[in-house]
Amino acid sequence: TVNKSQGENINIKYIRNEDTITTSIKPVKTQENEYKIGLWVRDAAAGVGTMTFYDPQTKTFAALGHGITDVDTLELINIANGELVTTDILSISKGEKGKPGEIRGTIETGTNVGKIYKNTNFGVYGTIANKGKLKIDENSAIDIALREEIKTGKAEILCELENLKKLTAEELVERVHPEFKKTKSDLEHQEKLLASVWEAREQYKTDNDIDKLISVYEYALITSKPPLKSDTHTMYLADLYIKSGQNDKAWGYLNSILFSHSELTGKIRYAQCKVLKKEKKYVNAMQMLMLSYLFNSKWNDIFRDTAFVKDATPIANKLKWDSEKIDILAQIISDQVKRINYDEGALIKSFQKALSQFGL
Repeated sequence: TVNKSQGENINIKYIRNEDTITTSIKPVKTQENEYKIGLWVRDAAAGVGTMTFYDPQTKTFAALGHGITDVDTLELINIANGELVTTDILSISKGEKGKPGEIRGTIETGTNVGKIYKNTNFGVYGTIANKGKLKIDENSAIDIALREEIKTGKAEILCELENLKKLTAEELVERVHPEFKKTKSDLEHQEKLLASVWEAREQYKTDNDIDKLISVYEYALITSKPPLKSDTHTMYLADLYIKSGQNDKAWGYLNSILFSHSELTGKIRYAQCKVLKKEKKYVNAMQMLMLSYLFNSKWNDIFRDTAFVKDATPIANKLKWDSEKIDILAQIISDQVKRINYDEGALIKSFQKALSQFGL
């Protein structure tokens, strides 16, 4: 299609933050006399994980227990479709404090047994089409327990590593997280709040009334007692504030959730960077961007310097900084990550020192 355009503009439709946008792009002629365009497209992702449950009646399954995120942007990937494939496990790395464990495997000789249709923060969902290849013994199936049924005491972990051989390990449940002790009414309350925000988001696609959408989110996340517990929706309200130009509200809200949602620190700092850019406080915006990448490096065990440079360049352009200054800032983060030092105060001091070198 691109080559047939003969250099004429091509219309492209894409989705950004749930908004469908249409734009045009002009193909460029290459040395091979072909017309091409440059697009960054994440067209595939693969990984090894554990199946959480399988329902023989509906043939549905869930796996992973967490979402699949983009390796560069760290955002949840919106998938079109996917496949469930059997895996040969090669090795297992034991998890330690501050460093999650890892299962390594290969799908080279795997068999397609199902389809994946949804990627969420809680894992991937799909349907089993080739149950025979899984060799599931439904007679030994174990019913899943509800959260309020979890109790302290002895428990067993079942694991299948190779040749369909199942291993059993005895475990001791020492403490049950308070979040798992919710009553049925608590869970129903959460479900109603969740339904209300999803309904409001669907309505927003029709009426484009962002104030009404914000109102629903404010009730669910701030006014309601107890509020909706959802990291995804927590950050979505911040994005709505920023999108609607309510920078003061966005800033206050982000500060209010910083301590109650410490696991979201990277995303919170990134959103604060957006607010500061809108207010043209570019030096402070750069500092927030650095803090965001520092925190994300802690959880991902690696500093993604290429992604940082990409995010930092538009801010640096506003400050009339060259690429050398961006490289210096990237090195500051990299050095701190190598020292396993994720202290924000230490990074801020290094940033202030760099500003002095820059003549600011």
